[in-house]
Amino acid sequence: MARDQFGSAQPTQQELATFASDTVVPNLQGQLDDLRALTPPEGDSETTSAIYVSLEEAVNALEADPAGALNNNPDLDQATRLASDYGLITCGAE
Repeated sequence: MARDQFGSAQPTQQELATFASDTVVPNLQGQLDDLRALTPPEGDSETTSAIYVSLEEAVNALEADPAGALNNNPDLDQATRLASDYGLITCGAE
């Protein structure tokens, strides 16, 4: 996403903030909504809930400080780690 938007150019803080607000937040919120619409496998609701809570906190941080949270978002890092540990992978990843 970011590479398509900025190429190899270094975006300004305002450009980062706009990108986070207009692209990243809606994308992550859509993923969260889609995941929450699924019924987790039996016995996994505690694990999936932890992923969803971390992702929701990451989205909230991005909404509060788009450019700052895009560069440093421990909740997003945690959600990514939890999702990876659970077995979710990034679309298109090899």
